[in-house]
Amino acid sequence: MTGRFARYLERRWDFMAHVATLRDNRKQARIPTSAVFLTVFLTEATRLGPHSAHLGHDIKRIISVGA
Repeated sequence: MTGRFARYLERRWDFMAHVATLRDNRKQARIPTSAVFLTVFLTEATRLGPHSAHLGHDIKRIISVGA
């Protein structure tokens, strides 16, 4: 689903060209601003939520089934 959504954004709004212009005030950032933005944007836009939340839910489900 994320791939299809990304292709739509790119086709409709030339999304990555806009993302490439994002800047912040960090000095010597190890993670590019565009990577931070895309992670948060896609997580919110697709309502996936943090991966750790899904992992915790999956572990609880596995434990309850195994018990």
